[in-house]
Amino acid sequence: MKQVFLFIFSLSLSFSAMPQSLSNLDFGNDNTFDVITWNLENFPKIDGVTENYVSEIILELHSEIIGFQEISDINAFLTMMSSTNGYTGYVANSNYGSLDLAYAVKNDVTVIDHYKILSTSNYNYAFAGRSPFLIHVEKNNVEYYVINVHLKCCGDGTLNTSNSSDEEYRRFLALNYIKNYIDTFLDDKNVFVIGDFNDELNDEVSNNVFQNFIDDTDYQFVDMNIANGNSQNFSFPSWPSHIDHILITNELFDELNTNLYSVSTIQIANYFNGGFSFYDSQITDHMPVGVSLPYSSECLDSLDNSNSCQNDISNDDAPNIFISEYAEGSSYNKYLEIYNPTSSVVSLDDFAIAMVVNSPDQIGVYDSWHYFDLGSTIEPDGIFIIAHPSSNSTILSQANMTTTHFSNGDDGIALVFGNQPQVNSSPTEGGYTVIDRVGDWNGDPGSGWQVAGIPNATKDHTLKRKCSVAEGNPNWIESAGTTEDNSEWIILTNNDWSDIGQHYFPCEYTVQGCTDPSATNYNTEATEDDGSCDYPVDDPCDAAVVPTGL
Repeated sequence: MKQVFLFIFSLSLSFSAMPQSLSNLDFGNDNTFDVITWNLENFPKIDGVTENYVSEIILELHSEIIGFQEISDINAFLTMMSSTNGYTGYVANSNYGSLDLAYAVKNDVTVIDHYKILSTSNYNYAFAGRSPFLIHVEKNNVEYYVINVHLKCCGDGTLNTSNSSDEEYRRFLALNYIKNYIDTFLDDKNVFVIGDFNDELNDEVSNNVFQNFIDDTDYQFVDMNIANGNSQNFSFPSWPSHIDHILITNELFDELNTNLYSVSTIQIANYFNGGFSFYDSQITDHMPVGVSLPYSSECLDSLDNSNSCQNDISNDDAPNIFISEYAEGSSYNKYLEIYNPTSSVVSLDDFAIAMVVNSPDQIGVYDSWHYFDLGSTIEPDGIFIIAHPSSNSTILSQANMTTTHFSNGDDGIALVFGNQPQVNSSPTEGGYTVIDRVGDWNGDPGSGWQVAGIPNATKDHTLKRKCSVAEGNPNWIESAGTTEDNSEWIILTNNDWSDIGQHYFPCEYTVQGCTDPSATNYNTEATEDDGSCDYPVDDPCDAAVVPTGL
């Protein structure tokens, strides 16, 4: 059955008669959340060769998440990922067999959790022992759940629900288990289901194992147009058939109606001299399928390419707020405190936290940009605390907002003002302003930055802003200082949160002296009485009565 979709597909397909260099391969970009599914067919096909190719391709694709199927050698996969700069690998063992599921996740994506679902023995047969592998991540203050599957292969094309061993029926059961799981546990979440489904989306209704998803308007297969299109774009060229899919939930539908959205079968074989034959012999017999969705942002969601959202905020109007406290403690005990020294309420809608993880991709340029929760404000002479959601209850009781984006001591964090650039840029090129910072974007400092002459002070310490500081400082070297005297910060010990939720500005100096206005030595500048007040003493002669008439 052909489905009619009311959104625009932008298919980025590559048909090149001449082979190209892998350096020309491209997919993801900084403005979109990119997810790819890729079956690697008994990875590695050739020890020491396949890994090199796959690692290079991962780097060229620039995708936030790539879900893999058919990992036969877990050690080989993890070894490959350890040398794939900017990415981390995650693997789930199959309940039996050796065709495991895995992920490559970009390091600027926060992995909140990862685990197998539907993994008890009663689900084994439906999933052919390959339990779905879920990874829960966050980027740009948006959380996503990605479920990676590799369903039972083969069959005769006929769905026989009365035969428990029927391959189509086993896929049908597995898909219904997944649907029930999402409907029950992830009903209002941003969910992707990706993988090698080993079946086609456009089978007749009576034999379509996907029909329950297709009939439910809360789900969309974003690659349906590929399935209904030219066979040259199918993910499994050897047959040819399109059996690798990406399913999303309705929470992500708005992102489909933008000019930044795209879905494609990524024709990697075209980038090799030997074409598909070489690609198949060295890497895999499947082509990856990927989707790019823009982040939920008013500027990025615009269908207008005129950059009308860019630079519509005057950076001269940035309210005077700054970082008053920073904590990088044990475990997840991390927070950032921002202080408003003004007499007006400050909206944080035009502010963000921009940061790098370890070394930046470009010197002086942030790697990720994280907005505050919409509508966040700071009261006059008030504070706003951002905390890690797994931090200590003492911290969380003071928190106005939680996020997983925090420094481990060596990650530069900046409070910025202005619009997020369309591509990661320096302040000069991107038109935004760095208001304040802890650390910088100039390179990995090791374990942490030195502050006030204390090595690695940004790790396992709390940094408290001195009461003499009246505004933020975008110059980290100047702010950090080299001594206790010239630094803008007071360095507290690990897990010292004694000052959280309060900031003193301006400094409250104590001046001792006489505070009694009736005293002869009354000190108008004294803030604390020291018992030194002197009072006039009455002269007894002044009160004497001279007798008369003697």
